[in-house]
Amino acid sequence: MGQIEGDAGLNKNLNATELKRFDGAQDTARALEHTLEHFQAIVQSSDDAIISKTLDGLVTSWNTGAQSIFGYTEQEMQGKSMLVLFPPERVEEEAYILKQVGRGSKVDHFETERLHKNGSRIHVSVTISPIRDRHGVVVGASKIARDITARKLAEAQMRLTARVFAATNEGILITDEAGLIVDVNGAFTRITGYSREEVRGKDPLTFRSGRQSHSVFRAMRCALMRHGEWSGEVWSRRKSGEAFSVLLTVSRLCEAKGAITNYVALFSDITPLKLHQEMLEHGAHFDALTNLPNRLLLSDRLHQAMVNCQRQDQMLAVLYLDIDNFKSVNDTFGHSAGDELLVAISKQMRGALREGDTLARMGGDEFVIVLTNLHGIEDCVHLVNRVLAACARPVSLTCGEQVVTTSIGVAV
Repeated sequence: MGQIEGDAGLNKNLNATELKRFDGAQDTARALEHTLEHFQAIVQSSDDAIISKTLDGLVTSWNTGAQSIFGYTEQEMQGKSMLVLFPPERVEEEAYILKQVGRGSKVDHFETERLHKNGSRIHVSVTISPIRDRHGVVVGASKIARDITARKLAEAQMRLTARVFAATNEGILITDEAGLIVDVNGAFTRITGYSREEVRGKDPLTFRSGRQSHSVFRAMRCALMRHGEWSGEVWSRRKSGEAFSVLLTVSRLCEAKGAITNYVALFSDITPLKLHQEMLEHGAHFDALTNLPNRLLLSDRLHQAMVNCQRQDQMLAVLYLDIDNFKSVNDTFGHSAGDELLVAISKQMRGALREGDTLARMGGDEFVIVLTNLHGIEDCVHLVNRVLAACARPVSLTCGEQVVTTSIGVAV
């Protein structure tokens, strides 16, 4: 009896131990299941594609991130070859990847292209790692793929912008919000002579030319503040000190909230065109031989002088004069000598006049002088005598020294 009772007690102890072991195994299984569920939740919530595959390249797992990136559902990809995602020219990449993984190596941040279900191309960065069993043997591969299409497009856009910035024939200048230069392109250096290093941190107005009125820059600032853009012609100064003209467009750049971040100036060198335009305008208003005002400009100046004298209650005189016996100089020494004489006499007359007076050539040996701000007849007579004396001075010509006289008619 004692033996039986002893055996029964031992069995009770054994059953209690087994129960404890069973409960512990259940706890471990529940913990493992919880861990697996937690891991699955992490995998499924990732925006990146997390995929596992065999060493033959067949898909064994496929998360929602993979579906979002490639368009295929898990059911569509389970047991399918990963080659369905490969563009034709990149099929060989899979053999390389599987070979590396089979050797136990990791392929890290490999940037490539893959195909979406709709046929469009996707830029991805992939990391492939070997999956090992408990004995360390490689049995498959895990892959994490990140969609970098937007980044690649942005990089391509930046490269294109950089190429345009560097290759364009127009000068480009970029300033910060305070108006100080932060960058220029090669065309800027070619046009102005200043290198990027020489102008960084400078105010663009440092290079303005004395030919340009300050009112233009005030109008520019006002337009930028009101409209964010200004266009027009301005004169600037090269590093050599030479003035040059540009067709300029300045634009304001703002961030999403409206704060100014930069100003961008785009300009073309129009100096040859501008100089030609000025030459044509000069030719329309000035005599080609003596560079004195012609009939057209004389008419304009005479009209302005009359208005000013009436307003200020002052006198105005018009002198009409020609060179005596000028025809004999042409007949004796030739027309080149006559041209020399006209140029020399015009310079001597100009030296006898005041700053506000106008000396114009009407044609041939005929000239007109407009005298303004006269306070009486005595002022007029005094200036007429100065002109007559200037014309009477000997003139040195190629043919020799000549002395001429001038006849003057005066209207007051």
